[in-house]
Amino acid sequence: MKKIIAYICICLASLTVARAQSAAVGGQETLPVDSAVLIGRLPNGITYYIRHNGDQPCRAGFYLIRNAGSLLETDEQNGLAHFLEHMAFQGTKHFPGKGIISGLEKHGVAFGSNINAYTSHNETVYQLTDVPTQSESLLDTCLLILHDWSYYLSLEEKEIDAERKVIVEEWRTRRTSTVRMQEKTNQVLYQGSRYADRDVIGTLDVIQHFAPQALRDFYHRWYRTDLEAIAIVGDFDARRMEEKVKKLFTAIPAVKNPEPRPFFSIPDNDTPRYVLATDNEAARSSLGLSIRMNDTPACERNRVAYLRESLIISFFNSMMRTRIAELARRPDTPFRHAEIAYGDLVRGYCAYNVNVSPRPGQEAAAWEAAMTENERVKRYGFTPEELERAKKDMLTALENGRRKGKANSRYAQEIQAHFLEGRPLLSPSDYYRWVKRLVADITVEEVSVRAKKWNSPKNRTLLVVGSAKEKHLSREDMTAIMERVEHSSQIRPYAVNTPSGVQRKLLDDAELQGGQIVKVRSLERFGAVEWTLQNGARVVFRHSASNKILVSSYSNGGTSVYEDTDLLPAAENAATMVSSFGVGDFTPDELRTLLTGKRVGCKVNITPWDEAIGGSSVAEDFETLMQLIYLRFEKPRFDEALFATLMQRNYAALQQYAEQPQTVMKDSLQQILHNYSSRFPAFNKAYLDKITLERLKYVYSDRIKDASDFVFFIMGNLKEENARQMVEKYIGSLRSEHRKEKRTLHRELPAKGKVVKNVRLNWETPKATVVTNFSTKLKNTPYHNICQSLLRGILQLRYTENIREKEGGTYGININATSSRLPESRYSFTMIFDCAPEREAHLKSLVHAETERLAEEAPGQDEFAKVVANLRKNDEQSRNSDAYWMAALAAYYTEGIDITAPENFDRILERLTPADIHKFAKKMFKESYVIDLTFQSK
Repeated sequence: MKKIIAYICICLASLTVARAQSAAVGGQETLPVDSAVLIGRLPNGITYYIRHNGDQPCRAGFYLIRNAGSLLETDEQNGLAHFLEHMAFQGTKHFPGKGIISGLEKHGVAFGSNINAYTSHNETVYQLTDVPTQSESLLDTCLLILHDWSYYLSLEEKEIDAERKVIVEEWRTRRTSTVRMQEKTNQVLYQGSRYADRDVIGTLDVIQHFAPQALRDFYHRWYRTDLEAIAIVGDFDARRMEEKVKKLFTAIPAVKNPEPRPFFSIPDNDTPRYVLATDNEAARSSLGLSIRMNDTPACERNRVAYLRESLIISFFNSMMRTRIAELARRPDTPFRHAEIAYGDLVRGYCAYNVNVSPRPGQEAAAWEAAMTENERVKRYGFTPEELERAKKDMLTALENGRRKGKANSRYAQEIQAHFLEGRPLLSPSDYYRWVKRLVADITVEEVSVRAKKWNSPKNRTLLVVGSAKEKHLSREDMTAIMERVEHSSQIRPYAVNTPSGVQRKLLDDAELQGGQIVKVRSLERFGAVEWTLQNGARVVFRHSASNKILVSSYSNGGTSVYEDTDLLPAAENAATMVSSFGVGDFTPDELRTLLTGKRVGCKVNITPWDEAIGGSSVAEDFETLMQLIYLRFEKPRFDEALFATLMQRNYAALQQYAEQPQTVMKDSLQQILHNYSSRFPAFNKAYLDKITLERLKYVYSDRIKDASDFVFFIMGNLKEENARQMVEKYIGSLRSEHRKEKRTLHRELPAKGKVVKNVRLNWETPKATVVTNFSTKLKNTPYHNICQSLLRGILQLRYTENIREKEGGTYGININATSSRLPESRYSFTMIFDCAPEREAHLKSLVHAETERLAEEAPGQDEFAKVVANLRKNDEQSRNSDAYWMAALAAYYTEGIDITAPENFDRILERLTPADIHKFAKKMFKESYVIDLTFQSK
């Protein structure tokens, strides 16, 4: 018998070893590259990736990916990589001057939204997105642009000198407290490496004074064929596109004897480093521990083991987020937000990070709380229940992603990661297959051991950032807390939150009365149907191919029904705050547990003019979404402890933000734009004092009730019969009072005439922020809406050309064009930009000069054609989305306008002329109320 037992043990041991060896071999297996991507390397070294994608019909994206960025600069070149990015739009061999932008805009491909680029430490990427594919010549033009970007930038001295001013203003706009503190932390976090000295945008001295030849030398030294890839993704013939790429790009010369592209390493540090970075404009403090470690080598990332490890990391981060979120909801938690996660740092490195944002005056307690959670997972790891929930959530997301289409930009991001970092380039089907296979075998022990591995004593940096007006933890303070926590005997294993309540269903069917559909109306123009239920609620259903189910609704009233302005703070916050209390008998933690593995969300909104409830889900979870909507109506939860916690946080935030320049600017804008109306109160202590649980309960219960006053919209890939059953079961069970509410029109209108104000702020970086608002009483119609869109586009073209490019006065002017029907029908334009304080008056005059010119004379045919093309392109794209049709249905019900009808878009555009835009501009700018605000450094 002993021999038999011994033999069985040997067999079991051999089987275990065999499985381990099999897993190891499987881990080294190479992942397949997406066969739909045509990949090649030209003789000059250029790599190309070409993929057909039918999920975005009639659209394509063109990308030039360079394995070169700011780290390749010398100190004398600090900022030239980013400068080159700008110069790609300032003239090339075949597109002199602004030829790239001007040429593409004629086809509706807009600068900024479609024509753009970015530079980072290690790469530079240029992109042309949402390019219409119906025109073969336009596709050829985009290829020629990539061709010129590769090797043929003009880099003319006059264009370089003009762009210096623009980049100085970009530097000014981005010179925030966050950026200033990041500079200080980077010098310690990356000490001894090039990362410590490069912030991408560069120094003002270099930007303003470098010799043009230095830029040309840098361009041809590093921006070369062996360090670049072309990626083209979209709805076209991939093989034909490949032939064009080979023919056009092969002739680009390769650099002779190119120097190796260096890898930029970061020196190890055995002793923990510490950095304190403070700033006068910082609104909140943050404490962190960053533990740096080497990333998986690029040559090993195409293996199954790499994908498996990435899933383990994802599970670790997901479970830690859940733990921290539960802790953050406790009333005695000393932090606002915390994170414990492993992730990318810079190329070649990852980091294990513990970060926490403490409440005011609680830095020590917050740091101890964060380190306690880190120690808890390091000692005890995770529980099987936690991992099962995380797996369930991931697999649900995987199934949902399998059904969804994929945007061109998403494929391009994956191609970019493959070229620059060697990350896997899997097809959607292969990704689904491999993830599903790998997830099943990942154990809780494997995930748990990562915390011990990642909490290495080497390469540690302690980081503290915050306001210069506050006292912060020293190195000794943080180290002492960490040591105390590490040796604490009070830390217990994490207790999984599985109260008995979560074993029940969200809703007991026995309490649902249901209600039949008593009237059906076909809405053929929308491909939809309207159902009226016994309780008076109306539901509009439209089938679509999307697996994502959208639900929205509206009911007239909102906060406008309250004459008592003391109620307004509670009314403005009721939807958000009450929704955070959970629902029915379930606390927020219990609700999250119950919804594990479901792709569903439900929210409430109360605006000045109406209230709404809705959400989204996948088709399989539609009934859960309907249950949540029912519960938000019938069983809202009002939690005194959670309310106290939220208010405590609000008062603490007020204390920190009160004196910040950005807070002063926001409050001033709201007060001035609304003519100091009592219905738009400032965020201060008096505002918070008016929010009580009783008032929240009153407002929420008053607004979110009475189904007869609501219209619901449901859209997605549901069978109509299934949708009917769910509607009758849940919306049909909602109570009704059959009240007919109307919005109360309060006459809070802008100040008449012209208001000019100058507000001085304590900005660290000298600058002025200019805000100009035009508001005009004008009937709200589809015709005026289109005129407004075109006028905005023309102004954007002119401001970019005249104020950004010619003047170099600002990095960009943001134009916000809005219209409203209540309290009266009005149209408005708001222009906002940053600039040097001494140039504020001149640049503001240029803003007004363009509005005055458009009010005096019609725009040119060329600029008119460009904005019309862009509007047509965007409308064509949007009609493929459920969001467009949901908005169209809402507009039809709330405004009585069918925005999908030809007479409300196509025919208007066909008849419109530049003279019509002139007439609209005259009404808009000659008869308007004007507010001119300047926020300026003291």
